[in-house]
Amino acid sequence: MYVNLCPSAISLKFDNFEEMCQLALQGGFEGIDFHPEMFGTPEDAQKAGELIRSKGLKWGLFFMPKDMLMVSDADFEIAMTELEQILPKVKAAGCTRSYNHIFSGNNDREYEANKAWHKIRIERIVGLCSKFDVVYGLEYLGPKTLQALFKYPFICTIGEHLEFLNSLNVDKKYIGIVLDTYHWHTSGGTIDDLNKIPDNFNIANVHLNDAPSGVERLNLVDGNRQLPGETGVIDLEGFMNFLKNRSYDGPVMCEPFNPHCKRYAQSDKSEVLKEVSFWLKKAIKG
Repeated sequence: MYVNLCPSAISLKFDNFEEMCQLALQGGFEGIDFHPEMFGTPEDAQKAGELIRSKGLKWGLFFMPKDMLMVSDADFEIAMTELEQILPKVKAAGCTRSYNHIFSGNNDREYEANKAWHKIRIERIVGLCSKFDVVYGLEYLGPKTLQALFKYPFICTIGEHLEFLNSLNVDKKYIGIVLDTYHWHTSGGTIDDLNKIPDNFNIANVHLNDAPSGVERLNLVDGNRQLPGETGVIDLEGFMNFLKNRSYDGPVMCEPFNPHCKRYAQSDKSEVLKEVSFWLKKAIKG
């Protein structure tokens, strides 16, 4: 597995692609996420791929045109057209991963209706991505305080998530699970739950975070987290041992939200990158 930079997850903006690559390297990162729109043509994207590989970097994930599972039907059709346009750039760059989160509730659709609605969209996305050898990762959201905001509950545990993913009528090699320590913890997940993920199932991406101390698990909120291993609330060692036993070789990123991201937005980018990569590497090394 490799330490991956998702700039938006730590409140960073870069002037250009070259700056992002250079500062990522200096900060100790081994991979980067990107927006395909930053490249005008597939040829530009190919050159970008050659650039990062020449520097010893890897791609993490590319960003979808929109939040594909939240936009209106009309905007979804627009986004699918945009996705079809950017995928040749993604292919040329050499990136093979993207992802989306699935909200843990809905105000209009009950569980089964929401499941059917998500299946229709996701099967279309995976069908298109598969033509370009892209794995579409899906993340469940664990906090009970988040689910409580919705009228009707939806997927919020590994078990529910795996059941849903297995129900999709797609080529399973192009679908994957996104694992986040915070969602795993807040949903009441265990090591046994992780071990229920089949050996041949894709893990598309991993998010490492910790939870604030002194807060009951059921009261934890989505936007208030800590750096991985910072408080020791989450069983990071057990989680990482699972990944190592699975020989996971994909990107690992940090999504600490606040209070850290408020500070990061006002801090020197180089210092932020060094701090985040330090905690990620420490978590991976164990």
